[in-house]
Amino acid sequence: MIDYEAGTWGLGFIVSLNGSVIPKAFAWALPNATIAFILCKYANTAGAGKLDLSMNGVTAVWGSFAFILGFLLVFRNSQAHVRFWEGATCVNKVRNHWINAFGSILAFCSKDPEQKDEVRAFRHLCMRLLSMLYASALQRMSDMDDDTMEIIDPTGLEASKLAVLRNCCDADSRAAVILQWLNRLLIDGEKSGVLKAPPPVIMRAYQELTGGHREMHLAKTITDIPFPFPYAQVITSMMLVHWVVTPLLASQSFVSEYWCFVVVFLSVGSLWALIYIPMQLDNPFGDDANDLPLKEMQHDFNTKLLHMLSAKAESCPAFRCPAEEEPMQMVTSWATNKPGAYSLADLK
Repeated sequence: MIDYEAGTWGLGFIVSLNGSVIPKAFAWALPNATIAFILCKYANTAGAGKLDLSMNGVTAVWGSFAFILGFLLVFRNSQAHVRFWEGATCVNKVRNHWINAFGSILAFCSKDPEQKDEVRAFRHLCMRLLSMLYASALQRMSDMDDDTMEIIDPTGLEASKLAVLRNCCDADSRAAVILQWLNRLLIDGEKSGVLKAPPPVIMRAYQELTGGHREMHLAKTITDIPFPFPYAQVITSMMLVHWVVTPLLASQSFVSEYWCFVVVFLSVGSLWALIYIPMQLDNPFGDDANDLPLKEMQHDFNTKLLHMLSAKAESCPAFRCPAEEEPMQMVTSWATNKPGAYSLADLK
C-alpha cells in the first residue's frame, strides 16, 4: 500500500508513478489522440480530398452511448471501492479479534507460583499458535506470488503436529486445525487450573477466536469471487468501441486539429484511467503497489504478541495513590514528538 503525502497545496503526489494508472491510460490516449489529429487535419484540408464522413446526427446518439459508459464506469469503481474497504476492514478485524483473545488469555492465567512453569509454557504455546493462525489467515486471503509469512519461532512444538500442518492441502485447512488446537488448549488449561477465571468469563476468549475466524472467511470471498464477468466484458467492449469511434467524431467536430488532439487525449485517457483504477482495487490482497501490506501486517501482529508476553507487561503496574491534600496535575499531551510535550517515553 502506498503511504503518500499530499503536501501543503495537495499536489505533492500527482507526479508519482508508483502505483499510478496514468501511464496505462496515456498508452491508450496518445495513439487515439494522434489518429484524431491526423483525421481532423485531413478533414479540414480544402480540395477534392476533403474527408467528409457524413456523421450529422450521430453526435446525439453517441452522447447516449457515452452516458451509459460513464454510468457503468461509476458503478464499476464504486464496487471496487467497496470490495477494497471490506477487505481492509475484515483483515483488521481478524487481527483485533485475535489480539484481544490473547490479551484475555494472558489475563486469565493463574498466578500460583507452583504453576509458574506450566503457565509460562501455556502462554508461549498460545502465542506461537496465534502467530501461525494469523499467518495462515493472511495466506488464505492472499493472491500474491510469494505468500510466505514470518511466524514466531516454533522451536519446541511437537514435530508430528507441525507435520500435520505441512500436510494440509491449503491455508484454510491449516487455519482450521490451528483454531481447533487453540480451543483445545483453552479447555485443557481450564481443567488443569492454568486458567483461573469463571467459565462465562473464559468464554470471551473463545468468542474472540471464532470472531476472527469468521472475519477471515468474509475477507476471503473477495479473493474467491471476482467482479462479475458480464459487467467486465460489456464495459471493456464499450471502451474499445469508444476508442475507435471517438477520433472519427472528433475529426468532424473540430476545426483546429490541435484542440482535437487535446480534447480526445484527455477524454480517452480519463476513461481508461477509470477502468484501470478498479482493476487495482478489486482484490486488495495481491502484489500491486496499492494492495494491503500483508507481510508488514503479519510482522506487526507478531510484534504485538511478543510485547504482550514480555515480563514487564505481564502484570499491572503498581500505583501510589496521592494523598487527598496533594494537588493533581494535567499534562499537555499523552504521546507526541513535540519538544516539551509529555510522551510515553517520559514514563519511568
